[in-house]
Amino acid sequence: SSETYHIAYQRCCRNITINNINLPDRTGATFAVQISPAAQAVCNDSPTFKNFPPTVICVNEPIDFDHSAIDEEGDQIVYEFCSALRGGGTAGAFQPGDPTSCDGFMPDPACPPPYRSVDYRLPTYSPGNPMGGTPQIEIDPVTGLISGVPNLLGQYVVVVCVKEYRNGELLSVVQRDFQFNVANCQPLVDARMEADEKTDDNFFVINSCGDSSVTIVNESVQRSFIKNFRWEFDNKGQHY
Repeated sequence: SSETYHIAYQRCCRNITINNINLPDRTGATFAVQISPAAQAVCNDSPTFKNFPPTVICVNEPIDFDHSAIDEEGDQIVYEFCSALRGGGTAGAFQPGDPTSCDGFMPDPACPPPYRSVDYRLPTYSPGNPMGGTPQIEIDPVTGLISGVPNLLGQYVVVVCVKEYRNGELLSVVQRDFQFNVANCQPLVDARMEADEKTDDNFFVINSCGDSSVTIVNESVQRSFIKNFRWEFDNKGQHY
């Protein structure tokens, strides 16, 4: 076809506890993939994500989530945060109307583009900064790695757009709309050892005078969550 195909699924509504958009319990979602005429002409395969996003991430702890995708044909893939899309409405749920219409809570079939963006709670949150905080969470446009340290508790709609190019021509756009839940996490495992001193940066100091044999007593907890141990020793730049 000389036209772009839009494959979409729409439902209303989102969790009322979401922090970064207005009226989340009355805002639906569109999950969509675009297939361009160029992609159709070469029978292109779109990228496939390698991992599902984690359900919970910990406040004030680094995120290092690999959100990359695999493209079997080796096309160039570019990642970016983008806007969450509305889909459907509250007809048939919170107000009278046909639930399968474009304004209904379960459009059937999904309604066509252009799709409207959700209403972000500006200026704290935006499509490019969905979780707020300073510094903001980032996604590497080349590797798809989401990194940073979330410092605001809450639940956030996060959307990643994956653009696929071949010889500089856009073939497809895959959009993934998901929710990051930032919570206070109680660590189940804490690495400890018997030591003469513990420094502020979590180093354990064992003093040994005149004895070439040092006994290390492992005091890590909680044992029920520990399956194995790995010891690394740094002796003046030599690692063991």
